Amino acid sequence: MAAILKWGVVVFVLGQVLLSPTVEAKLPDITPVALIEAVKSADSRLVSMETKHTVDERYSNAVHRAFPIPEKRKLRIHWRKQGIKHYVDGTIEGDTVFNGKPFRIVQAFDGKTRWQWTPNSNKGDIFGDYYEGAWPVPIDFGMTFFKRDKKLGESLGDCEVTTPKQEECQGHECYFVEAIQPDGAKAEVWIDPEIGWRARRIRFWGPHGSIWHEASAEFKDCGNAIWFPVEGVFKLYGNDKSSGERVVSIERRLKVEQVKVNADLTQEDFDIQFPPGTRVYDHRSNVGYVVGVTPPRLTGKPLPNMKELGVGSDPNQTKDKMLLVCFFDMNQRPSRHCITQLAKQAEQLKRKGAIIIAVQASKVDETALREWVKNNGISFPVGMVQGDEEKTMFNWGVKALPWLIVTDRERTVRAEGFGLDELDKKLKANMQE
Repeated sequence: MAAILKWGVVVFVLGQVLLSPTVEAKLPDITPVALIEAVKSADSRLVSMETKHTVDERYSNAVHRAFPIPEKRKLRIHWRKQGIKHYVDGTIEGDTVFNGKPFRIVQAFDGKTRWQWTPNSNKGDIFGDYYEGAWPVPIDFGMTFFKRDKKLGESLGDCEVTTPKQEECQGHECYFVEAIQPDGAKAEVWIDPEIGWRARRIRFWGPHGSIWHEASAEFKDCGNAIWFPVEGVFKLYGNDKSSGERVVSIERRLKVEQVKVNADLTQEDFDIQFPPGTRVYDHRSNVGYVVGVTPPRLTGKPLPNMKELGVGSDPNQTKDKMLLVCFFDMNQRPSRHCITQLAKQAEQLKRKGAIIIAVQASKVDETALREWVKNNGISFPVGMVQGDEEKTMFNWGVKALPWLIVTDRERTVRAEGFGLDELDKKLKANMQE
């Protein structure tokens, strides 16, 4: 019963603060629990967002001396976010120029796949992992501590939060707290209930006591008790290469030109359609292709020249034998499984008149490759693509890894792109022809 009454008091205090706008300099007292719940409630109202914003960056070469960067540059960014999904179309002005135009990159993540497109070089990439990149976005300014995957309330909930004090920040009365993370990192946060429990200022120290960054922002009322940062300053700290002192290494000034909160975003907002002619490399399967250009089918055609595969096998050893060529990547689990299964069948296939040749489809350390081959008891020849990986994969018609190709005894391709479970069937059909 006492616990129920205690929570009732917390809810009452929180309700009073939420429903009664501050009209005096002095704010009502509030507990850390009530403060965190108020911030979490504000976080929950913001489901999706879309902005067009600019960021003026200033770099200190006293910190970035090893990698000289222009002292000033402007970023123009179109950004969308909904949960883990995100989209960034960013252009850098006053810095790197490709083909006579400012550098531009488009990135999108739909929860499973990440696309990346650089229009100037007409190059695309596809990844199977999540990465937002370093493009600055409005939530960096008072809506997160450091990592964007956690909102402010959730981050506060993970910390030991001090009893809120009342302090003025940017001419407004705020609740000031220190939030200590389990690893010892610390944040100082100034939260203003008048702007929907957003943080007007955040300062963040790392676990070893060095300041990492600080951010401050001005917020706009977007309706439905949702306040969003429209102007702000973000400072990232680093060590001066000469003195060793902690100084501002990057300063970013935000200006949001357009903002939509809880916009009706669809899956199309998190897709990238590569234009025809774009050279795309799929890092999930280590296969490259050109949009609008279909790789050739090899079935019924002579096997391409194997010199570019770096196999180095004795031609007399494979004379009058069927060839089973397997393109693989030692860094991918499906590829490793395919090769190790073929290693178990190597002698049996040899008795049937088939010789296995494996080809590492991407450049890797040769010593590491040979060590892996040795440790897995692989007795058949293993090569590695020698020239342009994308061009080689295209010429050999490889669409995914692992990729199997079977030839007859005259080196004419009889089957390609099938699974290990179909191998016996393909070999039998080949022997009957």
